[in-house]
Amino acid sequence: MKAPGLSLLCLISLLASSSNAAETAASLKQYAFGFHTLHLGDTVRRGSVKFNVDDGMTEDELDAVNHVLDERGASPVDDKGYRELSLPNGTHVRIGGFLVEGFLEDSVEGVHSLPGEFAVNGEFSTDEAALVLQIAKAGNLFVGSSSDAAQVAAPGRVTDKRFAKRHKQVSITADEPALAEWVRQNIAPALRQ
Repeated sequence: MKAPGLSLLCLISLLASSSNAAETAASLKQYAFGFHTLHLGDTVRRGSVKFNVDDGMTEDELDAVNHVLDERGASPVDDKGYRELSLPNGTHVRIGGFLVEGFLEDSVEGVHSLPGEFAVNGEFSTDEAALVLQIAKAGNLFVGSSSDAAQVAAPGRVTDKRFAKRHKQVSITADEPALAEWVRQNIAPALRQ
């Protein structure tokens, strides 16, 4: 008589856990954006085409970003130039732009941006924003969907007039809540399968 009750309890538990797993998978969102260098170069015109030439990150800035990732327990660089880590809240993070040997991706021009991918269970929060700010400050970087995006976020005030000319709307996001809110408002997440 006790066995059917135990079986029923196990069945209910199994159904509840599979329901929770389905909810978790359904709420996993992928936020993708770039960390872009604040080292602005010149605007160059070739015929009728005008484009920006940035100086790229310094070796010290790239080392500082790698140090942040090392402290967070990130993996070594994979064959596609990404380092991966998991945050304590379960968010999976991929930061790219590195080579396997650890050298700059382009020995002539340097690293101009680091693509970032955050697989978040739910909404982008202050936990993810803390890592973004730490990387941005260490590497002298700003955050945006592209280096020429109209709306970008920077961890502090940027006084370079060329930066203001390129980026019409700069949000100063010096703390985690401000950056988390900026990402939720400006970076559309993709649902991850």
